[in-house]
Amino acid sequence: MKLTWFPVNAINPEGETLKIEDSSVWPEIWADNLVEFDMAGQIGSDFSGELFVLPQEDGCLVRGKLMGTMHLACSRCTEGVDIVINQVFDTFEPYPGGHFKRLTDLAPGKTHDKGRRRNEDRQDRKLEEAHQRDGLDIDPDVDEEVIREMADVRGGMEINLAALLWQELVLALPIKVLCKPDCRGFCPQCGKNLNLEACSCEGEILDPRLAVLRNLKINS
Repeated sequence: MKLTWFPVNAINPEGETLKIEDSSVWPEIWADNLVEFDMAGQIGSDFSGELFVLPQEDGCLVRGKLMGTMHLACSRCTEGVDIVINQVFDTFEPYPGGHFKRLTDLAPGKTHDKGRRRNEDRQDRKLEEAHQRDGLDIDPDVDEEVIREMADVRGGMEINLAALLWQELVLALPIKVLCKPDCRGFCPQCGKNLNLEACSCEGEILDPRLAVLRNLKINS
């Protein structure tokens, strides 16, 4: 089982566990995300992850954790900050379009029900109905960045565990990265790091585009 798009029916129907202990994997699978979100920091050598994926009739149950250190820049002064990640998650990813997996897709070669053919026919009809739905009938809980229908296999599903792990990483990060709670950042006029030295710039800064309003008087 790999981290990028991977067929759901290739996963053991009893579930599979995947451990990612090689930290060099993360910059490769998250390269586009790091650029898109302008995260110029580095992923620590101690970064690791663990996933348990269990295919079900209407989706995939995923349990896992992310642990390690992210080296990022302070939002105010740009100094380096080590952010400790310890994210444990438990999520269910439903299949898009209301699809139901066939019994043989979930457990190939292991279905012995006497009514298997009848069940498959019934599930085929459900799949056909789902295919006929228009684009407005989409489950809002479906995240097609994580799970989607395979283009070349009718009714087949594939999952992107790298995308799911990225989402969990973003949730684990603080809203604003700070080197310390009282970081003073840079002076917007002279550019000095106010954590290291004071400056003599005026405290109030007026946007030059609003200078004409300085002497504006309003009669009540």
